[in-house]
Amino acid sequence: MKRLLYLFLISFSVTSVCCAQNPTTLDGWAERLRLFGEKIPQEEIFVHTDNTCYYLGDTLYFKAYMRLSDGHPSHLSKLLYVELLNQDGYLVERQKIEMKDGMGFGSFCLLDTLYGGYYELRAYTRWQLNWGQYEHNHTKNAEEWFFSKKMMHEYYRDYDKLYSRVFPVYDKPRSPGDYAQDMTMRPLRRQIKQKEDKPTALVRFYPEGGNLVAGVSNRVAFEVNDEEGKHVKGKLIVKSEKSGTDVEAETQSRGRGSFVITPPASESLKGTFEWEGGSLAVELPKTVPDGVALQATVTDDGIHVRLHRAGVAAMDTLGLTASCHGLLKDFQTLDGDETMIPLSKLPTGVIQLTVFNAEGRIYADRLVFVRQPGFQSQNITFSAVKDQYEPYSPVELSVQCPTAESPSISLAVRDALHSDYTFDTGNMLTEMLLASQIKGFVEQPEYFFEQDDEERRTALDLLLMVQGWRRYDWVEMATPGAFTFEQPYERTEILLGEVNKYEAEIQEDAVMAAMDAHEQAYAADQSYLESRVAQLQGEDQSEFSEGSTGALTTSTLQTDVEGRFNDDETNNGTTRRTNSTAADERSRVKFKDKRKGNLKDEAFLHAEFLQPGVKEGESAVVGEMDTYDNGLFRIEAPRFYVGCYFSYAAIMKDNWKGENHIWVDVNEDAKGRINYPSLYAKLTLPYPRFVKPYSFYQKNLPAARVQGGRKLYVDDKAILLNEVTVGSRRSGLRSFDASKPAFVIDAYDAFNDVCDAGFCPGYFIGANRFALDLARTYIGDMNLERAYPMELRFNSKNMSSIISPVVLEKYNHLPNLDMVYIYTDYSPRMEGNNRYSQDNQPIVTVDLRRFEDNSQRMTWRDRRMFLSGYAICEDFYQPDYSTQKPANPTDYRRTLYWNPNVEINADGMGKIRFFTGSRPVSLIISAEGMSATGEPLTGILYPEE
Repeated sequence: MKRLLYLFLISFSVTSVCCAQNPTTLDGWAERLRLFGEKIPQEEIFVHTDNTCYYLGDTLYFKAYMRLSDGHPSHLSKLLYVELLNQDGYLVERQKIEMKDGMGFGSFCLLDTLYGGYYELRAYTRWQLNWGQYEHNHTKNAEEWFFSKKMMHEYYRDYDKLYSRVFPVYDKPRSPGDYAQDMTMRPLRRQIKQKEDKPTALVRFYPEGGNLVAGVSNRVAFEVNDEEGKHVKGKLIVKSEKSGTDVEAETQSRGRGSFVITPPASESLKGTFEWEGGSLAVELPKTVPDGVALQATVTDDGIHVRLHRAGVAAMDTLGLTASCHGLLKDFQTLDGDETMIPLSKLPTGVIQLTVFNAEGRIYADRLVFVRQPGFQSQNITFSAVKDQYEPYSPVELSVQCPTAESPSISLAVRDALHSDYTFDTGNMLTEMLLASQIKGFVEQPEYFFEQDDEERRTALDLLLMVQGWRRYDWVEMATPGAFTFEQPYERTEILLGEVNKYEAEIQEDAVMAAMDAHEQAYAADQSYLESRVAQLQGEDQSEFSEGSTGALTTSTLQTDVEGRFNDDETNNGTTRRTNSTAADERSRVKFKDKRKGNLKDEAFLHAEFLQPGVKEGESAVVGEMDTYDNGLFRIEAPRFYVGCYFSYAAIMKDNWKGENHIWVDVNEDAKGRINYPSLYAKLTLPYPRFVKPYSFYQKNLPAARVQGGRKLYVDDKAILLNEVTVGSRRSGLRSFDASKPAFVIDAYDAFNDVCDAGFCPGYFIGANRFALDLARTYIGDMNLERAYPMELRFNSKNMSSIISPVVLEKYNHLPNLDMVYIYTDYSPRMEGNNRYSQDNQPIVTVDLRRFEDNSQRMTWRDRRMFLSGYAICEDFYQPDYSTQKPANPTDYRRTLYWNPNVEINADGMGKIRFFTGSRPVSLIISAEGMSATGEPLTGILYPEE
């Protein structure tokens, strides 16, 4: 009953948000902010991993925790997407994790065929993607690639903040137990020229409250980093000739500092930053004549707020809201310029202060951190831990968490000698209270919570001033109509899509003309490319040969298949046809869908979910429905593990042949001619396409956790870069090496990706067009105005090889294609970097691989794809040496114990038992968890320092 009520509130809140009128009073704005925060919660995520670094061949184990913005475990989304991306930013694997009571767990196998590097684990729910959206930078020319402008905007949709964790992945040990920290990066074909200029400092200014207000006292924070992102220590000097002001301020923490200044109205303030490497002239932000300079100070009794007003703001009646995780905690009408928010009204965490007027104009906005008395930075403890354990010894530990209600805890025990100490030391508590609320990476966040002293308070305040990003946007929340839902919450996977018209009756002629045009364009590109790579050596010019057989493998559907097509009823093995019924209306009430299609009349959509290895029509979930809003559709997928085949097709109702209509047909006839789909149907997938660049502290490591008997912090000068790059000669390119792709993908999966990206209207146009669309789908435009060179290869052979027309023609048919290999020096994490300039511009090579021995796969006229199901976690290897020990040392585990669900009794106590491996070890114990009420739990124990 509670769940139904909760879902009703979500639905109600969306409707009320979209229909209400703008408030006209301070109280009205505050009330709307309160309602929005309470009725439309966000989800916040933390992922606990079993180790801090990995080697190729390892298995990465993880447990995910998810809370709502009200602090309770999330019962909203039952599906979490967890992605593993390599250092370049290419996807290695995506998993769908089933979430129960806000928790779920899984594993990634790091195949030894991968490259080393700093990998990223990224996690999000579909519901989260409603917030923080913006359009990724791209060139104007790229907008012309897409079937429609709407598809272009969907492709370039990006997000301010997703949960992310970065960790090093080293080369596979040369021999068992040889954990050398060697990291061989993906080899590049071209040697990138390094910038030879001396690194300089980059100074950025952040006025408290948002604006530098003329004529009043302003507090201004500043941050200084070098070009690599490393914090710089130094001194800032600001001078004002008009006011005779001289201000000097030194960096205090992590290259950050602050100063107070009263800027004149008509003068651009300039200054100088001096550091060990030199000096740099800087210019402060421009002043505004009307505004509020806010100054907030957190003390033991609350938040003291002082306003310095100028211009219109000095005569305006203002309000002040204080919110935490989007929930309104205090509202005041400001009668004067000073006020205090009592500590008793505020929880521990990031508090957002907003000063506004009755029209909803924001004059100042500020993040501060409040810590309640009695706050503990660790609430999980351990006992019965020895300083060192001998090989094959039993280990018996106690885990205590007495204050939490029904805690769920994951626990990892690692070999201290073979663990990395990274700057990414976030835990459940630092993520939920701090890092999730601000943009970018926070290095060593536990530092801010170790003690409640002036040093850490100052450092934390500066962090929030310079890195403060509004996860909870006040304007979006308080302004009616400013926020709309584009993504639903998911109980099982929801497939959103659209059906589009195209000129089906002239497709054959159009395809031939398009292929001819692309052939000519490709020939010109190839000629240009060959002139650029004339120095290539080692190309195999032998006669093109064909290989041996390949086969399409399938896996078995596990557990149950609950079919829910358009409604909540089980629908196994039956066909259900519905027109636009209440089911569709409910789906549109739950979220605002603004993705209108291009159909004038609605189409009829057919869909099937089929278990692998089962004959067509048996044990399938089948159904049909009308589209809505000019061609849109929404399907709630069955609940399944491992995966299933999903087929769908659409037709205009006038062309439907009733029960005799053939929905599933092959894509080519016996003569290899295309069997065109009636309409272009595609999915609008939720997966974020773009990655963020790494900060300096994500791709570098501290030299050690301790140095001279004390902890090593970010500002200390002990950095170690564990990275070896296999480069090329300083001139020209390396020979093409078919064994070194950037990534590999199944050709049919790649075809589906191209269709869903908006580049191909649902049928295979030929090898040349396919290669072009693949480059656009996976590489994009590199955010470069000029086109990058693209090369097409056939089973690793380029066009200069001797390939007969008969063999070449086989690549123009999708059933013949097995895999696609993409080769490029381009790294998406470095988009826009000046390294991709002049003759450093990377080539993109698309290598189409055929099935060997003329084997083929079945391909389909309409859309058919393999959907991955909920991931199944690998078992953690846990040997038992209680009866017998190995004769020879073979057990070199670095993670000695991993348990995603430690059993905790009613007294808050848990017992664990395991055995060490083949060498003496000291232990690092890491525990993360969440109570039944959502309280974040964390604990870590290092060997005695």
